[in-house]
Amino acid sequence: MVLKQTVWSPDTCSCVIGLIWDDTVLLASRTHTAKVVAVGPEHSSLPIVSSIVVENVNLPAVATDVASAVVGENQRKNLILGEIGSILGDPQAIGSILAKGAVTASYTGSGGTRVLNLSVGTVLPTALQQMALANYATIIGGPNVIVISSGTLGTVVATV
Repeated sequence: MVLKQTVWSPDTCSCVIGLIWDDTVLLASRTHTAKVVAVGPEHSSLPIVSSIVVENVNLPAVATDVASAVVGENQRKNLILGEIGSILGDPQAIGSILAKGAVTASYTGSGGTRVLNLSVGTVLPTALQQMALANYATIIGGPNVIVISSGTLGTVVATV
């Protein structure tokens, strides 16, 4: 068994997480353990548990500890951004869309119930595309966890 560790600072908060895994296990079978290295103000109200298995983070559950909140928020953001690429028919497109600032993602609030605010601008111009994203957000977000707004319609597409 060869344990590797990397320190990770997500783009969703200012917390720092240590990720630990066994390098001798194939990626498809590997689990990653997350341990809190530093807690940012966004999650300071949550308790720190000794560690969590990243692959066991259950979306859309409300997080009850720092590591689950940080990992869950980051996974939720990445999943919804990937879904935008899928809706557009090009899963790789999200990188260039984000680079151009056409889609922005940010979190508000604190603790285990932070809200992902996603602005899709004019990237998803049709109501059908926006509804597809809202439906997906419902699946991974749970109640009142993701707010999607669109510059195309000038309204909030979904609060899920």
